[in-house]
Amino acid sequence: MESALAPASGTRTPGSQSKAASESRPDSGSLRPEDTDPGFRCLAELAPFGILVVGRDGRFRWANASAVEALGTTLDGLLACRFEAIADPSCRDLLRQRLAERLTGESPPRTYEALFLRADGTSLAVEVTGNRVTWLGEVCDLVFFADVTSRRNAQAALEEERETLRSIFENVGEAVFLTLPEGSISAANPAACRMLGRTREEILQLGRSGVFDASDPRLAAALEERARTGRFRGELRGFRKNGETFPAEVTSDLFTDARGRARTAMIIRDVTERRRTEESLRRSEALVRALNAELERRVEERTAALASANEELQSFSSTVAHDLTAPLRGINGLAGRLLEDYGASLDEEALGLLRRIGAASARGGKLIEALLHHARISVAKLEREAVDVGALAAAILRRHAAEEPERRVAWSTPSGLVLRADRRLVGEVLEHVLSNAWKFTSPREHARIEVGTETERGETVVFVRDDGVGFDPSHASHFFGLFERAHAESELPGLGVGLALAESAVRRHGGWIRIDGAPGAGATVRFTLPPRS
Repeated sequence: MESALAPASGTRTPGSQSKAASESRPDSGSLRPEDTDPGFRCLAELAPFGILVVGRDGRFRWANASAVEALGTTLDGLLACRFEAIADPSCRDLLRQRLAERLTGESPPRTYEALFLRADGTSLAVEVTGNRVTWLGEVCDLVFFADVTSRRNAQAALEEERETLRSIFENVGEAVFLTLPEGSISAANPAACRMLGRTREEILQLGRSGVFDASDPRLAAALEERARTGRFRGELRGFRKNGETFPAEVTSDLFTDARGRARTAMIIRDVTERRRTEESLRRSEALVRALNAELERRVEERTAALASANEELQSFSSTVAHDLTAPLRGINGLAGRLLEDYGASLDEEALGLLRRIGAASARGGKLIEALLHHARISVAKLEREAVDVGALAAAILRRHAAEEPERRVAWSTPSGLVLRADRRLVGEVLEHVLSNAWKFTSPREHARIEVGTETERGETVVFVRDDGVGFDPSHASHFFGLFERAHAESELPGLGVGLALAESAVRRHGGWIRIDGAPGAGATVRFTLPPRS
């Protein structure tokens, strides 16, 4: 907003008013330095508040340094203006009215707040006091004003803070009370009314007796603790209007208000639902403990029963194996005696039949032994230790190479591949998988077998890859069954139990095993041996 005042530039103090200014307004009645009482001038110039002298015509007769500085102008600029020039438009009529009332003697001196307008157009909040005086023979208005901007800002901030606190008090979800130590209540928020089922007036009238169950033995101790320490935190029994009691979590603090009176602030939470939940959790935990105990008992019973069944199965398997292998050994032995004693007198067809009987009985014995071996692996106790898988695989391949020195097989194994596993069962897996790789690469003049590792879904996978005859991938899922074969006996000999035994050993570790391949493109067996099953 524009002001009629001249901005302060080349500042001129009230005590240095020029003679030219006086001569320019010879009839203005302005106070000249030579006319001023020295004592008054000294006192006025040192005053920390603004002092103005306004004539009946509304023009300024005199102003002190504080007034000039507060209005952001110069003394010449101020004396050249009328009183209305420093009035903010919002209160110009009020200031004009107050000035007229004082000059005519219609109104006694009074103090009020208004807005002055500074030279830069900004508003200045002031507290104004005026009084009618005779100034050099002229009736004038002596105006005192003080800048109250800081006070207004502080009051506005205080009012805002009060409004914020009031809003919090009214809208917080917890029940809040302001009380006196003897038990009377001076304020209660809406949440307190809802919790107790009472109106605010009822709560203020009843005081503490309308909030807590007086028969609660903890109440007296809580009041004593608060009186002694200034604070109480704990649980008491609340009391609703309908007579219902409820568990109340109470926080109460003593404090002194602005008048020095002892007051208390109290927050109450209805913890009925929490207590119900806690009780439900306690019942659930007790039930879970009972169920766990029952489960452990059943597991122990089942484990004992399973151990007994395994022992019986092993005993049965051994007995059956003995009972089955004994006749087979007898058949094989008798066929051998016939060949030895009567072979010279038998024709070629009879000799062939006897040889077939011997081979079949020997194969039957091997199959029975394989079944027993499979059963033993399935119940074997794991004894984990650090196993160098690469070294174990290399030892097996070196043995095969020594047994068939005419074979040309290039092979590689990893170094430093150490897993926590059962050494004997890992040997079973590698023995059967590598024996298959050795066997199925036999048709190759130059074969290759590779043992290595790769990572799949964050776990270490051991693989055995060969470039042998391969297989039809549609049959891959059947190869881990007992006596399942990928090729005819006449093509590649074997019992069809190797991968089944390997799978059993891997599963004892909690791992998995699979085989991939294609006809003429070799095969890759992958398996894992997790450190924990």
